[in-house]
Amino acid sequence: EAVVSTQSTGVGLAVIMGCKVAGAKNIIAIDLNPDKFEVAAQFGATHFINPKDLGEKSIVSHLQEEFNGGPCYTFECVGNVHVMRAALESAHKGWGKDVV
Repeated sequence: EAVVSTQSTGVGLAVIMGCKVAGAKNIIAIDLNPDKFEVAAQFGATHFINPKDLGEKSIVSHLQEEFNGGPCYTFECVGNVHVMRAALESAHKGWGKDVV
């Protein structure tokens, strides 16, 4: 089971902490600022992705390839329509859930 939280501040860190308490095994923090990953790890994140580091590959493709078709849950914590769409498209097709 994989869970994604976009942005590692405020709401995103609360999502990460909640996922850890709920027993998620793969908690993925996505942020454009890699300096936030250390704090995200303290809250329970196990994987860290900066979309800028993916080159031409989209975050959607990366998550679907790395996490068996996509994460079971995605949480969009930014409030940006493009991030909302990417979070929705990243969730595993068929049973994945996206929370905006």
